[in-house]
Amino acid sequence: MNSVKTNKWNKWWIGWITGIILPIIGTFFLYIFDKSFHSYKNYIILSYQLGVITNILSISLLANLIGFYFFLKKEWYYSARGVILGV
Repeated sequence: MNSVKTNKWNKWWIGWITGIILPIIGTFFLYIFDKSFHSYKNYIILSYQLGVITNILSISLLANLIGFYFFLKKEWYYSARGVILGV
């Protein structure tokens, strides 16, 4: 018996794309809530120069938990594996 649900969205590459896109969105939300008047590009460059880019990337990677737990709740295990692959 196969315990993995068959669905057109239960593919590893769907999870991989989700694992790549969600941290970018998370970084953009951190940029929005920063309340600085820099452009997004300057925000990333300034964060790198100040040495806080690793902190920002670590927090933005937490956005992958949303996708990971969504796929687990739907029992799309291949997509959940893809999110881990994207990290």
